Amino acid sequence: MIVQSVSDLNRMGLPVATRFDLDSHVDLPWTPEFFGCWSGKSSLVIGRLTGDYLIEYAFKMLRRRSD
Repeated sequence: MIVQSVSDLNRMGLPVATRFDLDSHVDLPWTPEFFGCWSGKSSLVIGRLTGDYLIEYAFKMLRRRSD
């Protein structure tokens, strides 16, 4: 799933075009080594998917499970 529209990026708070690889995942421990705030930020969260993208994500994941 790719987010590249400038208006979508702005609404989600993402600084650059972002590709989500839905075919692989990595489990990372919740430690400062892997997760920390970017310089000048007060939260680990840099953006959030909008409702339309959450629906698209859910649909794509359901399709992957049924294949």
